[in-house]
Amino acid sequence: MSAGLRTEVAQLSVVAGARQENPGDTGLVERSSVIPRGPGKGNLYLLVQVTGDDLGKEEIHRELIEILSEEYFRVPGGVTNGLRQAIRAANTYVYERNLESLPLWQRLGETSCAVLRGNDLYVGLAGDALIYVLQSDGVRLFPPPVTQHLATSLPEEQSVFPPLGEEQFLREVGLFHCRIEEADIILLASSALSRVATTQEVTMAAQRGLEELTGTLNSLASSADVSALLIQLQATEREWAVQEEPQPRRGARVASHAKKTLARRGPAEQKRYPTRRIASGVEGVAIALGAAILAFFTGLARRTRSFLSWLVSTGILGTIGRVMKTSSVRALHSLGTLTKRMLPEPEGVPRPLEVAHVGPIKRVSQEKGGSRLPLLGVFSIICVIAMVAIGFVIRNHSRTTYFSQLLEEARAEMGLARSGDTRAAAREHLHSAEEVVDQALEMRPTDPDAVALREELLLALDEVNQVVRLQFSAQMPFAEPQNRPYRMLVHADDVYILDEGTQQLHGYLLDELRRFQEPAAGATLLGPESRVGGVSVQQLKDFVWMEAGGGRESSNLLVLVNDGSLLQLDALRGFTSISVADSELWGDPRFIGGYSGHLYVLDAAEDRILKYAPTENTYDYSPTDYFLAETMVQLDNAVDMAINGYIYVLLADGSIVKFLGGLQEAFSVQGLDDHGLENATAIFASPETEYIYVADAGSERIVQLTKEGAFVRQFLPPRDSTDAFQGLLELSVNEETGELFVLTSEALSLALIPEAQHFEQ
Repeated sequence: MSAGLRTEVAQLSVVAGARQENPGDTGLVERSSVIPRGPGKGNLYLLVQVTGDDLGKEEIHRELIEILSEEYFRVPGGVTNGLRQAIRAANTYVYERNLESLPLWQRLGETSCAVLRGNDLYVGLAGDALIYVLQSDGVRLFPPPVTQHLATSLPEEQSVFPPLGEEQFLREVGLFHCRIEEADIILLASSALSRVATTQEVTMAAQRGLEELTGTLNSLASSADVSALLIQLQATEREWAVQEEPQPRRGARVASHAKKTLARRGPAEQKRYPTRRIASGVEGVAIALGAAILAFFTGLARRTRSFLSWLVSTGILGTIGRVMKTSSVRALHSLGTLTKRMLPEPEGVPRPLEVAHVGPIKRVSQEKGGSRLPLLGVFSIICVIAMVAIGFVIRNHSRTTYFSQLLEEARAEMGLARSGDTRAAAREHLHSAEEVVDQALEMRPTDPDAVALREELLLALDEVNQVVRLQFSAQMPFAEPQNRPYRMLVHADDVYILDEGTQQLHGYLLDELRRFQEPAAGATLLGPESRVGGVSVQQLKDFVWMEAGGGRESSNLLVLVNDGSLLQLDALRGFTSISVADSELWGDPRFIGGYSGHLYVLDAAEDRILKYAPTENTYDYSPTDYFLAETMVQLDNAVDMAINGYIYVLLADGSIVKFLGGLQEAFSVQGLDDHGLENATAIFASPETEYIYVADAGSERIVQLTKEGAFVRQFLPPRDSTDAFQGLLELSVNEETGELFVLTSEALSLALIPEAQHFEQ
């Protein structure tokens, strides 16, 4: 594992030509100076600036620093979404202050945010703030100049993002990403820096170190208000323990100036930033408790105000009011009708003698029919229903907003992947996007936008990983449980398979539609009961199609049996036995190969390859040792062998050794992903193919390489048949027809290879 990076941080703030020690416009959240690796939110570095009068500006700066840090670590998901939501929360804070202020006291803000995680720098910007990344080979400026790609002598014009507080919802946030290395310097600066210093001046000062850069900026800013946060990257001297993700506590401010938080720093570094003394005992506890309560109610008031503003802006209150009004009128009307029906029928008009009884009769009637309990019950039910409806609407809106944020974050990560410098960086962003999309699909599995984004993401992953999805045009499954195929050979329209389970050689034909057909005489060509020219077949080892040449007169299928006998298949005479000199001296003849009529036998027990020259159609001459005396090889773990002029031997650990003229040639697989070849089972090469191919059973794929070992692309089954390469055993390729034959423990398949796509490196 590499040592990783750590940070050295410095802060500069110049107001009216005077340097300020702690202006509150910068902040950082880091558990230690060692930059964390792997998933997580990383270390956060902040700089903010607002316009307007100096009175109250420092308080606003500190509040913005707190909002940015709290919101960044609160928002679920990746770094990009956290930066976006944090900057938008800061915008809401400034915008709401402007609503409550007179025009002369309204302000606009800018912020630059940087997140360090491993060797990655993530940037978030609003307003005119700038971030310089000063590297050994030059400087990168964020936002990038809009004229940097134009052939013009005009000064560079910077891209500008909307400032904080100008609009209620900040739709456009500057988000960028780049790779960082040891000795880089990251400079978060207010917009005033570009007016007092050129990019060249900053770059030249950075070449002399962090202190020189800080001093240069201080002298250049003697006539302006400039703030900057400087971060220099250095290699760690030793491995540091993995620490938890820094999480700012609600109600507690983050570090508002560039102080270092690593506990292992020396005394000299600790003295640079004196700490405040805290009251001890009961008095200290009381002060801390009071501060926590005050911070809680301050945050509660701010969040309540934001929630009410959101309710008013969305129109939900008006909708709820109309629904409650309509429901109340209908309920009261129904209640009146019900009450009227429950009352007794009115009596006839009393005679004059009964006038004295009118009063008591009316009072009795009011007591029976005038109770307000039903009305109160109905009103209570309406209130409960309204509260449930409000809760449902708010919850549904919250889930919808979060779902939309997930999709937006995934799209942002995909955008960063497209603009990435390397395939590794693009792959990392795409995997981050994949995690976010999976979260969205857990919430809404059938949402068309999420499903479409998932499909787009998978295509992008295939492109970055140089994956070609195959479509099978023909398949032949092995139905019998005793079948255990392990070797395959294809020549023209003939397909031969060695079966270890039955110790049989099977032959199949390809018809005009390129489908597998069993010959009329049956598929079994050789078996344990076969006897050829005095040779009783007991074990089938390997086979090869031997072309004519070098004195050999015909092209035939040769089959190695019984660790020392060679059988030849002739179209007219069938199988015949041919002689091979000194075969009784073979220790472990594991593989045979052919090139220009010559027979090659890999003897794993003796760590050698024997080369036989043909004598017509036999091999009666004693072999020569292919390897020269100075070639030292170990072949006891050989898995397969292929010959195309070079001899390639695939070993059990996934490595490939290459030979020419009896000497070992340099060869290594380059450009493949971090997994490498896992449980490689077969290698294919021939004089007719431009590339070599490896069956990687561990990753269930077929890898295409150049003859020098450079990775070209990889072949995988269709997404709806991802298990088609389980038990991958053998392969054969015809580049002229574009056909790829794949043998697994379950089936023999044929697929057409698409034309090569040229991926950008």
